[in-house]
Amino acid sequence: MLRAIDKPRYVIVQSPQSKPVVKRAPPPEPIVKTVTKHVPVYIQKSVPKPMIRTIFNQAYPVIERLQTIHKTLAGGSHFANNSASLTYEGRGALDRLAADLLRDRVVIHNTGIVRHTDSVGDTAFNQRLSEQRPNSVANYLVGRRLNRGTMTVIGRGKNQPIASNATMSDRAQNRRVNIIVKGSQTIRR
Repeated sequence: MLRAIDKPRYVIVQSPQSKPVVKRAPPPEPIVKTVTKHVPVYIQKSVPKPMIRTIFNQAYPVIERLQTIHKTLAGGSHFANNSASLTYEGRGALDRLAADLLRDRVVIHNTGIVRHTDSVGDTAFNQRLSEQRPNSVANYLVGRRLNRGTMTVIGRGKNQPIASNATMSDRAQNRRVNIIVKGSQTIRR
């Protein structure tokens, strides 16, 4: 009868008729463990506008839509002459804009208010007026419960005309306030 006594690297085999013999043991089998980790991978892609993202794991689907809203106020009809005061038509246009944003529950990320003037008149006066009118618009929108912290106010003066300033109608096109609202809207279906 053979008995095997295991030692770390050697095996001693004994039989009753012979002397013990020392033999080298085979190396132990390596222990292999497979570990699987689930690591989230984020791929940054350019997203076409408007982006629609559906959020699952809820009782009803929710869609988040990014929006950019452009509104232009004409300088002649929405502001008093040579003043930063809004006219009745200007206040009405801003009331409609603010009411639409609040009604649709748009989360506003950024609001840019940019004022342009024509080339007629004193350059310093036009620049001062182009800085006062967007502040007037911003203050009016704050009174309509929009956040002033998301608003950027810029006065461009006569530097970026969209028409030639040669005729009265061209100059009227250049007297304007552009309002650009960037935000997102959550739609529940």
